[in-house]
Amino acid sequence: MKPAIIGLSGLDLAPDEAALLSAWRPLGVILFARNVANPGQLSRLIHAIRTVLPEALLMIDQEGGRVARLRPPHWRAHPPAQALRSARAAWLSGALIGMECRAAGFDVVAAPVLDVGAPGGHDVIGDRAFSDDPAVVAARGVIRRGARPPTPRRRRTTSAGPEARRAMAGR
Repeated sequence: MKPAIIGLSGLDLAPDEAALLSAWRPLGVILFARNVANPGQLSRLIHAIRTVLPEALLMIDQEGGRVARLRPPHWRAHPPAQALRSARAAWLSGALIGMECRAAGFDVVAAPVLDVGAPGGHDVIGDRAFSDDPAVVAARGVIRRGARPPTPRRRRTTSAGPEARRAMAGR
Protein backbone atom coordinates (compact mmCIF):
# COMPACT_ATOMS: atom_id res chain seq x y z
CA MET A 1 0.00 0.00 0.00
CA LYS A 2 1.41 3.38 -1.06
CA PRO A 3 0.99 6.45 1.19
CA ALA A 4 -1.05 8.34 -1.39
CA ILE A 5 -4.62 9.52 -1.80
CA ILE A 6 -5.77 9.81 -5.40
CA GLY A 7 -8.75 11.35 -7.16
CA LEU A 8 -10.70 9.94 -10.08
CA SER A 9 -11.62 11.58 -13.37
CA GLY A 10 -15.38 11.09 -13.55
CA LEU A 11 -18.59 9.38 -12.52
CA ASP A 12 -17.36 5.84 -13.22
CA LEU A 13 -14.14 4.00 -12.42
CA ALA A 14 -12.33 4.06 -15.76
CA PRO A 15 -10.43 0.90 -16.77
CA ASP A 16 -7.07 2.70 -16.59
CA GLU A 17 -7.95 3.98 -13.10
CA ALA A 18 -8.91 0.47 -11.97
CA ALA A 19 -5.57 -0.79 -13.29
CA LEU A 20 -3.75 1.99 -11.44
CA LEU A 21 -5.54 1.20 -8.17
CA SER A 22 -4.79 -2.49 -8.58
CA ALA A 23 -1.12 -2.00 -9.44
CA TRP A 24 -0.21 0.84 -7.07
CA ARG A 25 -2.54 0.07 -4.12
CA PRO A 26 -2.80 3.68 -2.82
CA LEU A 27 -3.91 4.31 0.76
CA GLY A 28 -7.14 5.89 -0.42
CA VAL A 29 -9.36 7.55 -2.96
CA ILE A 30 -10.96 10.98 -2.56
CA LEU A 31 -14.09 11.88 -4.48
CA PHE A 32 -15.05 15.37 -5.65
CA ALA A 33 -18.10 16.91 -7.35
CA ARG A 34 -17.03 15.48 -10.72
CA ASN A 35 -17.45 12.00 -9.19
CA VAL A 36 -20.93 12.38 -7.68
CA ALA A 37 -24.27 12.60 -9.52
CA ASN A 38 -26.84 10.72 -7.42
CA PRO A 39 -27.02 7.98 -4.76
CA GLY A 40 -27.27 5.08 -7.24
CA GLN A 41 -24.30 6.23 -9.30
CA LEU A 42 -22.25 6.92 -6.16
CA SER A 43 -23.05 3.49 -4.75
CA ARG A 44 -21.90 1.84 -8.00
CA LEU A 45 -18.68 3.88 -8.05
CA ILE A 46 -17.89 3.05 -4.42
CA HIS A 47 -18.60 -0.63 -5.11
CA ALA A 48 -16.25 -0.55 -8.12
CA ILE A 49 -13.49 1.05 -6.03
CA ARG A 50 -13.97 -1.40 -3.16
CA THR A 51 -13.92 -4.33 -5.60
CA VAL A 52 -10.49 -3.33 -6.90
CA LEU A 53 -9.10 -1.91 -3.65
CA PRO A 54 -11.12 -3.20 -0.65
CA GLU A 55 -8.70 -1.84 1.96
CA ALA A 56 -8.70 1.74 0.63
CA LEU A 57 -9.88 4.67 2.69
CA LEU A 58 -12.69 6.36 0.81
CA MET A 59 -12.75 10.12 1.35
CA ILE A 60 -14.96 13.02 0.35
CA ASP A 61 -14.52 16.77 0.63
CA GLN A 62 -17.72 17.84 2.41
CA GLU A 63 -17.55 20.99 4.56
CA GLY A 64 -20.98 22.46 3.95
CA GLY A 65 -21.79 25.66 2.11
CA ARG A 66 -20.09 25.90 -1.27
CA VAL A 67 -17.70 23.04 -0.45
CA ALA A 68 -20.14 20.17 -0.78
CA ARG A 69 -19.89 17.16 -3.06
CA LEU A 70 -23.08 15.49 -1.82
CA ARG A 71 -25.68 18.07 -2.83
CA PRO A 72 -29.46 18.50 -3.00
CA PRO A 73 -31.77 17.16 -4.18
CA HIS A 74 -30.28 13.81 -3.12
CA TRP A 75 -28.54 14.95 0.05
CA ARG A 76 -29.06 17.76 2.57
CA ALA A 77 -27.64 21.23 2.06
CA HIS A 78 -25.44 22.20 5.00
CA PRO A 79 -24.55 25.78 5.92
CA PRO A 80 -21.03 27.16 5.59
CA ALA A 81 -18.90 27.35 8.74
CA GLN A 82 -19.43 31.10 9.11
CA ALA A 83 -23.18 30.56 9.55
CA LEU A 84 -22.60 28.24 12.52
CA ARG A 85 -22.69 30.87 15.25
CA SER A 86 -22.63 28.56 18.28
CA ALA A 87 -20.81 25.50 19.53
CA ARG A 88 -24.05 23.52 19.33
CA ALA A 89 -24.62 24.51 15.69
CA ALA A 90 -21.03 23.48 14.83
CA TRP A 91 -21.52 20.13 16.58
CA LEU A 92 -24.88 19.43 14.90
CA SER A 93 -23.55 20.35 11.48
CA GLY A 94 -20.55 18.05 11.92
CA ALA A 95 -22.73 15.21 13.18
CA LEU A 96 -25.16 15.47 10.27
CA ILE A 97 -22.41 15.68 7.65
CA GLY A 98 -20.61 12.74 9.25
CA MET A 99 -23.73 10.57 9.37
CA GLU A 100 -24.60 11.34 5.75
CA CYS A 101 -21.10 10.60 4.54
CA ARG A 102 -20.88 7.37 6.52
CA ALA A 103 -24.27 6.26 5.14
CA ALA A 104 -23.00 6.96 1.62
CA GLY A 105 -20.01 4.66 2.21
CA PHE A 106 -17.17 7.04 3.10
CA ASP A 107 -14.49 6.38 5.73
CA VAL A 108 -13.10 9.92 5.97
CA VAL A 109 -14.68 13.35 5.56
CA ALA A 110 -12.17 16.02 4.56
CA ALA A 111 -13.60 19.16 6.13
CA PRO A 112 -10.74 21.59 6.75
CA VAL A 113 -12.77 24.32 8.45
CA LEU A 114 -9.93 25.65 10.62
CA ASP A 115 -9.21 28.57 8.33
CA VAL A 116 -9.27 31.95 10.07
CA GLY A 117 -11.15 34.68 8.25
CA ALA A 118 -9.41 38.00 7.78
CA PRO A 119 -10.82 41.33 6.61
CA GLY A 120 -9.56 41.85 3.08
CA GLY A 121 -8.45 38.19 2.92
CA HIS A 122 -8.79 36.02 -0.15
CA ASP A 123 -12.32 34.95 -1.14
CA VAL A 124 -11.25 31.31 -1.23
CA ILE A 125 -11.74 31.30 2.57
CA GLY A 126 -14.71 33.67 2.93
CA ASP A 127 -17.65 31.93 4.59
CA ARG A 128 -15.65 28.73 5.02
CA ALA A 129 -14.14 30.19 8.21
CA PHE A 130 -16.01 29.94 11.51
CA SER A 131 -14.71 33.37 12.51
CA ASP A 132 -11.88 35.87 12.22
CA ASP A 133 -10.99 35.09 15.86
CA PRO A 134 -8.47 32.21 16.01
CA ALA A 135 -9.75 31.10 19.44
CA VAL A 136 -13.32 30.78 18.14
CA VAL A 137 -12.11 28.91 15.06
CA ALA A 138 -10.10 26.48 17.20
CA ALA A 139 -12.92 25.86 19.67
CA ARG A 140 -15.59 25.29 17.01
CA GLY A 141 -13.25 23.17 14.93
CA VAL A 142 -12.57 20.85 17.88
CA ILE A 143 -16.28 20.64 18.66
CA ARG A 144 -17.18 19.94 15.04
CA ARG A 145 -14.50 17.28 14.69
CA GLY A 146 -15.76 15.57 17.85
CA ALA A 147 -19.25 15.39 16.36
CA ARG A 148 -18.24 13.15 13.49
CA PRO A 149 -19.51 9.65 14.14
CA PRO A 150 -16.58 7.24 14.09
CA THR A 151 -16.52 4.93 11.13
CA PRO A 152 -16.02 1.31 12.14
CA ARG A 153 -12.73 0.08 10.72
CA ARG A 154 -12.88 -2.90 8.47
CA ARG A 155 -10.58 -5.69 9.51
CA ARG A 156 -7.55 -5.61 7.27
CA THR A 157 -6.10 -8.88 6.12
CA THR A 158 -2.46 -9.67 6.57
CA SER A 159 -0.21 -12.53 5.59
CA ALA A 160 1.81 -12.09 8.78
CA GLY A 161 1.96 -14.96 11.25
CA PRO A 162 0.27 -14.95 14.69
CA GLU A 163 3.27 -13.37 16.46
CA ALA A 164 3.45 -10.49 13.98
CA ARG A 165 -0.32 -9.97 14.18
CA ARG A 166 -0.14 -9.79 18.00
CA ALA A 167 2.71 -7.29 17.76
CA MET A 168 0.79 -5.14 15.25
CA ALA A 169 -2.25 -5.23 17.53
CA GLY A 170 -0.12 -4.05 20.46
CA ARG A 171 -0.49 -7.25 22.47
